[in-house]
Amino acid sequence: DALPPAKQRGLYRVPGDNAEVSRVRDALDASRSFEDALRVVQSAEPSVVASALKLYLKELTPAVLRCSSRAYAAFTASQSPSKLRDAVRLLPPHAHSTTKHLFGHLRRVADQSEENKMTPGNLGVCFGPTLCHGDDDLSSMDAHNAIVQGLVEHFDSVFAPEVDAFDAHFDALATGDTLDKDGFEALAYALGCFPAVDADAFADLPRRCEDGRVSRDECRAWWARRGRATPPPLNAASYTMVAFFLNYD
Repeated sequence: DALPPAKQRGLYRVPGDNAEVSRVRDALDASRSFEDALRVVQSAEPSVVASALKLYLKELTPAVLRCSSRAYAAFTASQSPSKLRDAVRLLPPHAHSTTKHLFGHLRRVADQSEENKMTPGNLGVCFGPTLCHGDDDLSSMDAHNAIVQGLVEHFDSVFAPEVDAFDAHFDALATGDTLDKDGFEALAYALGCFPAVDADAFADLPRRCEDGRVSRDECRAWWARRGRATPPPLNAASYTMVAFFLNYD
């Protein structure tokens, strides 16, 4: 990890020597490879590396968390885990990648807060102005700090791997890795595919296994042939209701 050690007391709060920060920035700019940059970082004091990183992020225009106006609006609207996750999804790819790696590091720093004294709240104060800077810095300072604090506190849920929507539908209805006839019909309904309006889809059914069941791969191929976007997963009660009525019928 080329970032400063998480246990360093006061990391990101205690500034590094200005002359050393400038030297490290110049050396990093001159680096031709990751190995070159790593040697620069490892030769400097943690406080110097931390200050250089904050300064670099502060000078980015637009700020990392303001690369998308829609994302920034979502960040400021709510700091609940689900809303922060939605906001992160709206960031452009380069900002999303930067945010994920940076906040993974900040989460590790916060996990050592008993030793380094850098709680999610303290990291919010340090990085709110750095990652959300703009014309409204003074009036929105508390909101910016809260965004960073929330992303640190809820890192695991905000940046959890995306669940494949088709797999979510399939897993909610399957027994193991296959579906019986009623299970497949329930899957089709959950995907918004109905016999009365999608006759072609039900004339092109997945190939069945020897036991009469259909596999995940065959169901996925069947759905791919429809050429439609996969709708988001339903809640558990909705799957239960669909399966119940199809079995009852």
